[in-house]
Amino acid sequence: MADLRVEPIDERLTFGARVHGLTRAMLGDPAVRDRADGLLSEHGFVLFPGLEDDIDTHIALSAVFGPLKTHVLPTVINDGLRPELMEIDYVPGVGGTVDLDGRARGSYLPWHFADAYY
Repeated sequence: MADLRVEPIDERLTFGARVHGLTRAMLGDPAVRDRADGLLSEHGFVLFPGLEDDIDTHIALSAVFGPLKTHVLPTVINDGLRPELMEIDYVPGVGGTVDLDGRARGSYLPWHFADAYY
């Protein structure tokens, strides 16, 4: 199995981990998938810094944590080519921001998944 380095997001927190070394190619390895899923269960929140930042990787990583679901309303699907994704935007000035390693990031996004009992 691939070597993943796991560290706390912040020593002051009781949850969360940064998982270094994960690549999209590694997501095809069942042992890596099991480890990533286990890290989410163990830490409650995981970040994967350095992981490729593209749609295919996003879908592959999401599938590690369970079956993907398509939303029943076609108006919320991004381009119609990947129904597993919903388009969610952050508009500067709407909602809040948080400081993450000295960089301002959007925080609250007013959305929900109302199809949970489908």
